[in-house]
Amino acid sequence: MATVRMSERLKYAITSEAQRQFDNVNEEKELPMEIGDKIYEKHIKPFVTEAKALIKKHNFESCLEIQEYSEVQVNIISNVSKETTHRTEINMSASRECPKGNYHDAAAIKISNVSEEGKAISAILYENEDMQQRGRDYKEKVQVAIENFTTLNQALKAWPAIKKLIPEEEKWALQRVYEKVERKKKTDEQRAEIELNEAELNSVILTNSLIGDKE
Repeated sequence: MATVRMSERLKYAITSEAQRQFDNVNEEKELPMEIGDKIYEKHIKPFVTEAKALIKKHNFESCLEIQEYSEVQVNIISNVSKETTHRTEINMSASRECPKGNYHDAAAIKISNVSEEGKAISAILYENEDMQQRGRDYKEKVQVAIENFTTLNQALKAWPAIKKLIPEEEKWALQRVYEKVERKKKTDEQRAEIELNEAELNSVILTNSLIGDKE
């Protein structure tokens, strides 16, 4: 095997690919549109209806913008500390009128973490956070596992499956490791072919060596 140094760049590529593969097989859960629809119907739609009537009554059309949005912005509030535990966006099954917030998003609505919707949202978000932490832990374990290898050759011998963590842009490292093996294999094959007829091939050479060149 040709020696390939385990550079910081290669270590970074391997650990990043480990994280990518973990995320690929452990997809985060999406917040169901049904929850977005329920929050809209229960909390936002009544406000929009009242706000539009109030704006029209008092001729303050510019004081509150009502626009179409396909998602609702939600702040989950702790029932105990009253602090925000999560900020998230939930898609709805269709675009609906919501009050405009900052920038281009709809205004965020506060939902208690002990409400039906708050419990459902929090459960999914906490599960996703746990998944993210396990992903970070896995990446760190890979990083620790390869830290003491000074060459890729050492890593491949100790952990053969690590070759699956080498991304496409770093495949040159694997090719370099194995190119010497391929050359030796080719040399062995060529030698085997010669050995089949070596005696015959060498007969003239050997005889000539014995009698010497004639004048």
